[in-house]
Amino acid sequence: MKQILFILACTLISVSSNAKVETTIDGVKYSLDDETKTASVVQNHYQKKTYDIPSSILYDDVTYTVTSIGDRAFYYREGLGSITLPNTIETIGDEAFYNCISLRSINIPNSVTSIGSGAFNWCQGLQWVNMSKNVTYIGENAFRACTSLTSIEIPSSVTTIGSAAFQHCESLVSANIPESITYLGDNIFRACISLVSVTIPNSVTSIGNGAFSDCKRLPTIVIPNSVTSIGSEAFQNCSSLEYITIPNSVTTIGGAAFTNSALHNITIPSSITSIEESTFENCRYLSYVTIPNSVTYIGADAFRGCELSSIYTYIETPASVKVDKNAFYGLYGYTKLHVGKGLKDAYKNAETWKNFSYIYEEELPDIYEKEVNGIYNETIETDIRVIASKGSISIKGSKDGVPVYIYSTNGKLVASGITSSEDTKISVNTKGIHVVMIGKRETFKVVL
Repeated sequence: MKQILFILACTLISVSSNAKVETTIDGVKYSLDDETKTASVVQNHYQKKTYDIPSSILYDDVTYTVTSIGDRAFYYREGLGSITLPNTIETIGDEAFYNCISLRSINIPNSVTSIGSGAFNWCQGLQWVNMSKNVTYIGENAFRACTSLTSIEIPSSVTTIGSAAFQHCESLVSANIPESITYLGDNIFRACISLVSVTIPNSVTSIGNGAFSDCKRLPTIVIPNSVTSIGSEAFQNCSSLEYITIPNSVTTIGGAAFTNSALHNITIPSSITSIEESTFENCRYLSYVTIPNSVTYIGADAFRGCELSSIYTYIETPASVKVDKNAFYGLYGYTKLHVGKGLKDAYKNAETWKNFSYIYEEELPDIYEKEVNGIYNETIETDIRVIASKGSISIKGSKDGVPVYIYSTNGKLVASGITSSEDTKISVNTKGIHVVMIGKRETFKVVL
């Protein structure tokens, strides 16, 4: 019995010696680590308007360096208007400043390397953030619903940005994404309704689900040829998104990726094999779409609600493609289906395709043979260059006497000419995307 009591007493002494002590100084509560001589700001219940966190504190004649703002340290401190963080802080914990709605600005010192999940979630008054230049991790929901934040400068040190990190930042106008980022997490900029400018660097390989969903003012975005996947609902409800280039590095596009966007036309790259459910549903301004021969599946409602005037399909064996009966719901009676020479009967006998009232067979431009990173303004085998300028298209590097045909997105011939040994300039009165065919094989795509 005495031996058991002795062991128990030793255990209690050991636990006591390792236990962290808490102390409150100037209205701030700290947890002290006696082994490392560091202090962490822990959950406070004081309702002060201003805090000035010191770089160190003195307790029982021992100096402790303040290195972290702990989880929920200032959780729901609605009256907190200003806080100064010392250059000794290394981490800001989860929900550290959650719902500090009166906080207007924050200077995150360069000593900080990690910002926890929900650290500034619902700081609706936060207008300015000076981000640490050494931070590597921004957690999920870190700045979610900071509805007054107009811009954010993400330093090149950041390697991870969690999902929904800037979701519902409704005043955010622009955002830079550094080349250190390879993945844009789910819902990262979802419902940033004022966002008009964002640049995706060549380092990004994947765009997550809902990444830019409900960014209602985003007019255009360039997807670099490093991206291989676009998640479900990635650009859903981007009601101002008129133009987007999908490079042929992209192999998967998730369901409803562009639902309710304002796209005018789209060329699906030859790297895509599946057009998922509702991918372009209710894109009411979409007048033109090109489908490559690589596609083997088109899901339900993929183009439902679109006002397509023309579909150009390069599929050579339509009967082998699995097409949901509602993939083109509402389009069968008026949309023109343009198919390759000699394939009209194959489409008229294939399930779903046969429902189109207007099927036209023709010599389709060889745009997929000439595809370079999903953009068609230059080709692989030639030095020819096609340059678009206001009201005209110039052709450089072509042989003499080659016929040129310029088509609008609905397949209408809008201009033509003959090349000369010098630069050839052809006037074009229409706007938007045009297909330029030089001779019988050289095909380019340009925007006027």
